[in-house]
Amino acid sequence: MSENKTLDLFNSRLESAENAHRPRAEKWRHLEKVFRGQSYPPPTRETKGRARIFPPWCYQQVETIKPRLIDPEPTFRYLPVEPSDEPKARILDKVVKYQLEQNAFVEKQPLFIHDAMVKSFAVAKVVQAYECVKTKKRVKRGPMDFLLGRSPVKETKVVVKNWPDVIYVDPFDFMWDPSATSDRDWRYVFHRSWVTIDDLRAREAEGIYSNVSELVDSIGGGLEDQRGLDETPEEARARRGNRIELIEMWERNRLVVVANRRVILRDEENPYWHKQIPFVTFNTQPQQNSLIGISEVETIEHLQEHLWTMRNLRVDAVKLAIHKVLILDPTIKNANDIRWTHGGKIFAANGQRVEWVNIDPNAAPSMNEEQMALQDMQTVSGADPLLAGQSAPSANDTATGASIAQEEANKRMAMKKMQFRIFAARLAKLMVQLNYQYLDDDYVIRVAGKAGEAYEHVSPDDIPLLLDVRPVGLNESISKSVERNSILEVMNVLAPMHGQPLGDGSKVDVKSLIERLVRTYDMEPDEFFPQMDPMEQQAQQMQQMGMDPNVLAQPGAGAPAQPQPEMQADMSAADPNATGDVGMIQ
Repeated sequence: MSENKTLDLFNSRLESAENAHRPRAEKWRHLEKVFRGQSYPPPTRETKGRARIFPPWCYQQVETIKPRLIDPEPTFRYLPVEPSDEPKARILDKVVKYQLEQNAFVEKQPLFIHDAMVKSFAVAKVVQAYECVKTKKRVKRGPMDFLLGRSPVKETKVVVKNWPDVIYVDPFDFMWDPSATSDRDWRYVFHRSWVTIDDLRAREAEGIYSNVSELVDSIGGGLEDQRGLDETPEEARARRGNRIELIEMWERNRLVVVANRRVILRDEENPYWHKQIPFVTFNTQPQQNSLIGISEVETIEHLQEHLWTMRNLRVDAVKLAIHKVLILDPTIKNANDIRWTHGGKIFAANGQRVEWVNIDPNAAPSMNEEQMALQDMQTVSGADPLLAGQSAPSANDTATGASIAQEEANKRMAMKKMQFRIFAARLAKLMVQLNYQYLDDDYVIRVAGKAGEAYEHVSPDDIPLLLDVRPVGLNESISKSVERNSILEVMNVLAPMHGQPLGDGSKVDVKSLIERLVRTYDMEPDEFFPQMDPMEQQAQQMQQMGMDPNVLAQPGAGAPAQPQPEMQADMSAADPNATGDVGMIQ
């Protein structure tokens, strides 16, 4: 295909993708303001003097959930397609964990989770990163170097980065095939970035780009939506300065890179052997036949506005009760000049009317309505107050009831976290495939273990071509949550009867239930039920039987009873083999 036809196809697809992207970008900008509590209406003449208190309730809900979705050390299962690859799959977990650490993936997770919860769309890019820098290295000094006090050095190149890189992509700079229903069936995508002319020249020197000389140091075109939340289009252009708009168009078998929408810098086959578009998307609430999920903020936006209304109405009522309305006779001179002051006076002639309007600021209905709205918000979002470390809503709630409520909230958190773990597993699979392509020499990785950090060597033959990657702990976390809920329900019934005798002579004992509950948290009950000292146990039993446990403190107490002398004699007579006066039976 000629350059002109390629450029026509590129711009035609880009225009279609941008048209579909504009309403999304506008909606995302609105949701970001809702999240920050900045979506309140501007003041008007009619609302002048009224309360304008807008707590960011959506922010509180999202930030309560976000820490529970972050996975500091994601773990995966690597399932080889061929039996001969099974030993190779075992080393992959260490390789990918090390590379994710080099990627600072844990620092990028809050960005992905924020976009998924607020915009209902997050996207990551997985590419091979390679960086080589020039540095200086000391060489062995000769006799003249010692005499002249020189320290000879030589220039050398050092590879500082050579691994798969997980890149956070701003959703505002990412557009895709409008007909796609998921990231598995899109035909093409666009990724925009802003670079300097020096960056492009360096890439051209490496043989990656061409035609850089055709560019002029000027700002490219683009959507006005590509700006900061509080920026105007003019401010965004001024901030970018002379940076050049660079847009990559990825297909499964092709990569086209265009600068300023008119110069093709790269047009070649997809450089990756896996022949996939190297982007993975994520949201916490998927929606059928759509790349965009359901925003956590969108579902509670109206409740936040309702809470604002209740709060401001209550504040206005209190202000009116304190700063009362004054009724004046219109015949009073200079009535419009009367101002409230402490100790002020109002002079009225005989028969002229001056009185206050008494307003009862009954805040109870407003408080009740606000509490109901807040509970509705917590119910919709799943951000139970127990997750935020707050107390149970009612003082009459038992600890068991609170634990059950928290477990119910944990189930919803587990479902959201499942989406993130699937997202991370898909990233890991792309990383493994890039390792298979680019790992051409022995590779040293740092492995943290119980005995400290160690180093292992990985060779290219250790990376299998075909395998499946599955996140660990999806079903386990949900099933354990269900099990905990069941145990807590049984304990709630049996706890009041603990220690009471039953009809068959047995007693109710909830210890076994507590042990099962502890094991659902992957802990051993022995940590909570240490073995009791035998003497202490005997004293406790005596106390339960109504006996005085202090007798155990007397000399000889608790020691085995010794046979009496007459008993020893009888035992010796009964057994001629008994020796001495020990009284032992042989």
